[in-house]
Amino acid sequence: MAGDSAESRRREENREFLRKVMLEEGDRRTLQSDLRDLDLHLATEPLEGEQSIRDLRRGRERRSDDPVSVVSLLEDDGVLRWETGPGFEHPHDNRRRGRRRSRGRAGGTVVTQLKFEDLPPNRIDTALVNLDGRLTPNQGLHLVEKKTPGWRVSTTHQEPVASGKILLLVHGTFSKCEKILEELTQTNAGTKLLDWADSRYDQILAFNHPTLSVSPVLNASDLAQHFDASKAEVDIVCHSRGGLVSRWWNERFDRSERRTRIVFVGSPLAGTSLASPHNLKNTINLLTNVSRALTVGAQTGGLLVPMAAPFFTAAAGLLRVFTSVTTTLTKVPLLDAGVALVPGLAGQSRQGANSEILRLREGFATLPAGVRSTEYLRRYYFIASDFEPDDPGWRFWKYFNKKQLFNAGADRIFERPNDLVVDTDSMSDLVDAEHLSDAQKGILTSKAHRHMFPKASLVHHTNYFQQAKTIEFLREKLSG
Repeated sequence: MAGDSAESRRREENREFLRKVMLEEGDRRTLQSDLRDLDLHLATEPLEGEQSIRDLRRGRERRSDDPVSVVSLLEDDGVLRWETGPGFEHPHDNRRRGRRRSRGRAGGTVVTQLKFEDLPPNRIDTALVNLDGRLTPNQGLHLVEKKTPGWRVSTTHQEPVASGKILLLVHGTFSKCEKILEELTQTNAGTKLLDWADSRYDQILAFNHPTLSVSPVLNASDLAQHFDASKAEVDIVCHSRGGLVSRWWNERFDRSERRTRIVFVGSPLAGTSLASPHNLKNTINLLTNVSRALTVGAQTGGLLVPMAAPFFTAAAGLLRVFTSVTTTLTKVPLLDAGVALVPGLAGQSRQGANSEILRLREGFATLPAGVRSTEYLRRYYFIASDFEPDDPGWRFWKYFNKKQLFNAGADRIFERPNDLVVDTDSMSDLVDAEHLSDAQKGILTSKAHRHMFPKASLVHHTNYFQQAKTIEFLREKLSG
């Protein structure tokens, strides 16, 4: 009876998750509309030339001329995962109700299915640009302004002031600066921080940039062009992948002699295991599980997390790219081989062969010790977390973070502490330790430069800006 009750609860959570992300989340548009714009369709929508899902479920081979691929979202023991193909019908499931339930090849109940026309290899770039457009629609450098009833990012391009002081926001992967504002304005302390910044800085700017179709290096190059005519001092608050963009700009592209301070919030400065090539399939699964956890109300400090729908959109969009391309090229779904197809992920991969991060670290190592300390280390600040959830809504986490796996190591992404998306020790890892003096190492680990949420059960990658300690740290460091 207890098992039946748990299964019923999971089914209800899955229904609630789909209802919310498909119908209610998003900015002025539903996720269902976003999926259609990405040429993704629910299984109930007929597409021209496709083979019926019923035929495929019954074990018939897919026609060689069938242009449509199907992916199924399965739930097994409270964990969601994607599987290529339509799942299969098991007539003996759910006997008491006299109905058949679809199950996947590797087991698990089919929660929903998506289908799409296979992408030819020459359309990968277009698909990624379209996905970036859905996730970050208001791209460019924009003014952050106070408008009734709150703060917003303007929709028109804004040039930086020629001199004075600027506060710059830079967002992370699958996101936009509007999300940072949403988090901050959910608390009185966050709203007061914005009011204080408005009185202190000549401008507050937001850099909205594509995070999949281009690498952090190219984002930084674009940012440098925006600031080419400005000599203003710049304080940067950057989240996640935005830390790599900010660091590339400050250390390699900005040729001015401006004073720049940066607060890195959950940034993969040495890369993230989530973007490692061998983890891609598991990363897509993890993003989907995180989306459900945030959507159905897993504890996040009692506050709304505005990241649920984008995570699902990102997972589905990436799934289409990799499934269709690998099927076209090899007729088998080699998802894990495809991370190099996405420059924005490859540029933050945590592996020894990541030439972009290696180049950034090598450049930092060659700086004179005095310059490294005064111009960079003493102006860099870090916020990090070690997320260890204890809420039942995060029960899936053990399958991606510990050795309790479906198949001997198949699902694990993180081997060490992390904040759900980024490895904790990567968040202040600027250069190999042998290039730093003891004093420089002390700067990186000091409480004056690094705030750590240790063993945090509520603080993770998507809610840093809702935390009182984050806001307190920002106010202190920006006050300077």
